[in-house]
Amino acid sequence: MSRSRSATSRAGSPRGGVGAQSSACETYWVGGGLLGVALALRALPFAVLRTLRDSALVRQLSLWMPVGILAILAVTALHGTIAAEPHATLYALLAVAVTAAVHLASGRRTILSVGIGTAVYALVNDPLTPRRSRGEAS
Repeated sequence: MSRSRSATSRAGSPRGGVGAQSSACETYWVGGGLLGVALALRALPFAVLRTLRDSALVRQLSLWMPVGILAILAVTALHGTIAAEPHATLYALLAVAVTAAVHLASGRRTILSVGIGTAVYALVNDPLTPRRSRGEAS
């Protein structure tokens, strides 16, 4: 009976014994496997893109994906702005219009148009500008 208790305590204990060595070894194997899968998944698009470089689909995606990403970003930002500060809706729409106009006028330079649109929004929605509160009479 003492023999079975000692075997159980060695194998079942989280520290020491054979169990600790196998769990450390398993951890390294699992970590190495995860690292290998992560590296393979990061390299896969570049390997596939080499064969698709002349594809019409890839050319269309490279044209429309940045526009789609910016549209999703704009809708998300506008929704957050309008939900948080309903009085700032007009300011946000003005900044979007300025961003679109600069984007089209500057030859689709995304960083320039987003930067100018952000600056316009920051200037027109300046929190330091005194505004009347709702309770004040006009």
